[in-house]
Amino acid sequence: MTDNSENNKEEEILPVNEPIDDKAENATIEQQSDTEPDFSIFEPLKEMLEAQHRPAADIKEIEDAFIFAAKLHAGQYRISEEPYIIHPVEVAKILTDLM
Repeated sequence: MTDNSENNKEEEILPVNEPIDDKAENATIEQQSDTEPDFSIFEPLKEMLEAQHRPAADIKEIEDAFIFAAKLHAGQYRISEEPYIIHPVEVAKILTDLM
């Protein structure tokens, strides 16, 4: 009989990231969605897309998706204390670079 104790371990549940500042913590979703996203996070991706001569309509659609996600995730931070939105943008840059 084999020891399955490692297979039976429950997955570790990490704590939810807490916002760093009190303003974001107390803001409602509506208040957060009124804030403008930090476009300096999106600009490198946009430049990559433009360098690949992607259609303007495609770039606009991706930018709209960034704005939507950035507003919904306003006030959320990664364990590294970076804004949450950085991760999906970095993944998008990796995928864009593969094209």
